[in-house]
Amino acid sequence: MTWGELCDPEGLTARNRPRCIPPRSKFFPTFYVVAPVYKLFACTIHKSMTMLLTAIMCYLSDSDMFIQADKKLATEVQYTRFCEGRNEFNRLTIAKENMSMNGWASYDWSMFAITRDPVDRFLSGFLDLCVRTNSDCHGCGANLTCFLENTYRRAMALTLEDNSTLREQVITPKENWTYHQFQLDPLDLHIFPQHWRCEFDKNFASYKKVRYSSDPMKTLWPDMQSIFEKAGVPKAKLDYIKSEITSTRTVHSTVQYKARKYIEKRLRSSPYLMELLVRLFYYDYKFFNWQLPEL
Repeated sequence: MTWGELCDPEGLTARNRPRCIPPRSKFFPTFYVVAPVYKLFACTIHKSMTMLLTAIMCYLSDSDMFIQADKKLATEVQYTRFCEGRNEFNRLTIAKENMSMNGWASYDWSMFAITRDPVDRFLSGFLDLCVRTNSDCHGCGANLTCFLENTYRRAMALTLEDNSTLREQVITPKENWTYHQFQLDPLDLHIFPQHWRCEFDKNFASYKKVRYSSDPMKTLWPDMQSIFEKAGVPKAKLDYIKSEITSTRTVHSTVQYKARKYIEKRLRSSPYLMELLVRLFYYDYKFFNWQLPEL
């Protein structure tokens, strides 16, 4: 069996239930940032360099004020960020309306989002939110198997809440999917699939996809540099951004966390856990062209 066969949405019945979390068309909480001077529009995805990207777009919006305030890209944090409320939106339509009201035509803007290998992104979220901070994590704490199983169940529950036809096809009387009045929490926002964000279901082709890499010089910076150069960002500002993202880790970075290698080895060496992870993030692999693990 291939991953495609495992995740094929055709012919669903109670006996042949969807084994992978499918795409969804309902709005998922999303955070957009813009740099009007260069007509740059970015959609942020949790655990894909969200805070650093927010800081970069703030810097590009008003670099002089950012520097005068003694701000640094890598040290910006959520609750004291310099541009809070000034270049930020939570709906694409609101952002476009704002651009139009200020005399900017949204059609000639460069839209982009940073995507991340699903294993790398999941590990970053699990380590940051469940291991390093000692959080409850849906009753699982730092138990990797428990957390991955619960995350899969919660994602499926939200999917079933969205889609009544699918719900009728996949629920049997013996099953107990909790889908009524599903409540998202911050943990879901950090872990749930990337392709649910950014209103990708309607605007996927409009976005350039930046490939996150732990070493920024592999794909992250070359992809971002190409977008910024085409937008007309001056070399001095490009050099500053490059210097900041290659020399400093943010407070949420987990790539150098001591437990990272142990937990990653445990995940990748378990066929059960890896299948569960791919079932959760199959369409992230498919839509963003990340390489699927062997089945």
